[in-house]
Amino acid sequence: MQCKKKEETLRRSLKRGQKEINTILCEEEGNSNSQNIRFGIQIESNGKVLSPKDTQVLMLKNLEYKQEIYSQNKTIKKLKNKITSINNDAENTIETNITTLNDAEIRKSVEKEMEERQLGSVIFMSTSQYLSILLSLPCPNCLDLIASNRTFYTRVSGFNIYCVITCLLCKTSTQYSNEDSGMKYSQVVAGAALAGGVNRNSFQTALATIGVTNQCCKKSYFNCQARMYKPIIDSAKSSCKAILYEILDHLELAHLPSQEKVLLIGFDCSWSHSRNAHQASGEFLYLGDLPGYNYQPVIGFHMIENLRTIRKSENDSSKIVYKGNFDGTSRQIEHAILLVLLNDIMSILEKTDFTLHICVDGDLEINRTLACISTVSRIFADLKHISKNI
Repeated sequence: MQCKKKEETLRRSLKRGQKEINTILCEEEGNSNSQNIRFGIQIESNGKVLSPKDTQVLMLKNLEYKQEIYSQNKTIKKLKNKITSINNDAENTIETNITTLNDAEIRKSVEKEMEERQLGSVIFMSTSQYLSILLSLPCPNCLDLIASNRTFYTRVSGFNIYCVITCLLCKTSTQYSNEDSGMKYSQVVAGAALAGGVNRNSFQTALATIGVTNQCCKKSYFNCQARMYKPIIDSAKSSCKAILYEILDHLELAHLPSQEKVLLIGFDCSWSHSRNAHQASGEFLYLGDLPGYNYQPVIGFHMIENLRTIRKSENDSSKIVYKGNFDGTSRQIEHAILLVLLNDIMSILEKTDFTLHICVDGDLEINRTLACISTVSRIFADLKHISKNI
């Protein structure tokens, strides 16, 4: 079946070829000098007389040459595609290298400027100016600059502004964000409030005053802080212990044999919101001079959080929303923090034969507590606290 189809195709091709020959003969009929030679073969009006076997050979040769030409064309097409692909890869590599070198040069220039001008890692910027700069950038694909040829979509999450600009000409979408990879301003702000001892409402008001009105929600804020509490507290306690040893070594070198080994410290508590806050932290501050420090180092730190419950109505039972690590009044919190801090440093003081001279806020209950501690040699009243109570 396939053979007959091929023969029919060849016969139709021969008929078309004969029509072309007839056209040539008609065109050159009036030219007596024309020999009607094509491809080295004499063209005759009556055609060539061939035996059936010779005709068969010609048919096979024709198909053989056609198949060979088809194969060669296919190979040529593959080679052309390969050459085009290699050229494109080379161009892309060159473009990538140029882009990489340019990005590296930009980073180098930016880092140099930040270091020389002491700009820090974050600067304030107007929202309208930020979006205007994004819309004025050329399309990274077609380099079009016309603002009407693009659309943009903005998504806001906390302090993050995520902007997608789409070019209407080449359909390329480019993503921009005001946060670096790995940087979350919501987490940074929550951590900054912790480090500065500022509650959420105060910090939120301060940011809103300078125009940062779009902020993270209450739940997100406290979730971020909750994840930071333990690492920050552990780091603070580790730092306090290290600097305590440094202070004791310094005092040991300056100590005279006839004198008492004394560590002079101050104690006070910081409250999150007010006197009856749910959370408080206490510190021991070294009140002496330590070379290399222009501030009073913290040598002891502890934080206490009250049990927190919620009750929807008077008839409902209370539900614990936060367990905390203490259940008592604010005055009891202060004493509890003091006892924990003393317990943290007493073993170190006993090993080094140091006694404490401690300055407190003049609270009689605290004085009675300290009087029972063997390492406490003298107790001083903080006049600043006394003046507040007069």
